[in-house]
Amino acid sequence: MVEVFFGTNRNPIPARAPRDFGDQLNNRGSFLRFGKAQVSDELDSITEIEVAPERLRPGRGSQLLGSTAIFEEIRKRMRAGIDTVLFIHGFNYTFHESLIDAARLKRTYETDDCPYTFFVFSWPSDGSLMPYIAYANDRADARTSGTALGRGLLTLGKFVQQVSAELGQRARSDLGRDAEAARLRKELCAGRLHLMAHSMGGYVLRHAVQGMRREIGDDLPRLFDEILLIAVDEDADAFEYDHKLALLPRLGRRVTVYHNREDIPLAISDMTKGNPDRLGADGPTHPHLLPAKVSVVDCTDVVTGFQEHRYHKDNDIIVNDILTVLLGEPTHLIKNRTYLLETNSYRTRTES
Repeated sequence: MVEVFFGTNRNPIPARAPRDFGDQLNNRGSFLRFGKAQVSDELDSITEIEVAPERLRPGRGSQLLGSTAIFEEIRKRMRAGIDTVLFIHGFNYTFHESLIDAARLKRTYETDDCPYTFFVFSWPSDGSLMPYIAYANDRADARTSGTALGRGLLTLGKFVQQVSAELGQRARSDLGRDAEAARLRKELCAGRLHLMAHSMGGYVLRHAVQGMRREIGDDLPRLFDEILLIAVDEDADAFEYDHKLALLPRLGRRVTVYHNREDIPLAISDMTKGNPDRLGADGPTHPHLLPAKVSVVDCTDVVTGFQEHRYHKDNDIIVNDILTVLLGEPTHLIKNRTYLLETNSYRTRTES
């Protein structure tokens, strides 16, 4: 079995004691439920869904938040040195498909020496390929879901800050001297937290950033080490405007944008949906104006056939590139890339 964690603003099934989630927004679109799931070894079915219990109404005992239990379980793994990847899926996913996709990514990227915890934010995309109606519905749900994700990220930020403060206080106390203090300091910087957004997940992320801004202003907390934007269905000028993704780099140590100039699904989004040039296809409009912590990787030369939009799962060269980024390798030292001064970007090449 492959275990993945999830947060979702989909409609719970059944409503009071959910064991599953549907394809619609819940009746409070910004409300999240948390849990974990077991995916079959064949990556073709869900064998178990465990929804973290919630108790929010006053007068029924102390408040119980599902996020606390799930974040605590993830934190224990991070304290053991295991990195966590928060994954935002794209257009056309049911709840079960989003869990399976996260499990497939976990299977793709982890090794015996480098395990990962995958946490998927499963927003209510229609799970339908009807080209106009489903796409428009998903765009609308993505905007609402971004608000939910933004609140979830702020909750995560508070949790991480609280844990760090508690450990730091213990490390500075009289009881935290010598070997115990060293152990606590190591726990503070053990596992890292990363963010990966694919396709329309980039549009969800934009609205998560905007939701965070409405809550706390522009002083966004740094939550992630690596932020990876892969084939995102987002405007090519997104890093130029505060109301899009200009403030995203504040959330991470590094942002890496992967794009493919022959990405047919994004070209269709561009031509038939009235969208401007897409970041995941054309790359940034003005690459020389990007912040220093944003790197651009053009995958066009090594992506072929059905990999055009999902190369982060199927293309060995891109998978290895992403693995190297997740390990924290400095941008200019990553192999099988050529830097192009005229576009301020790296172009992937076949392995040497």
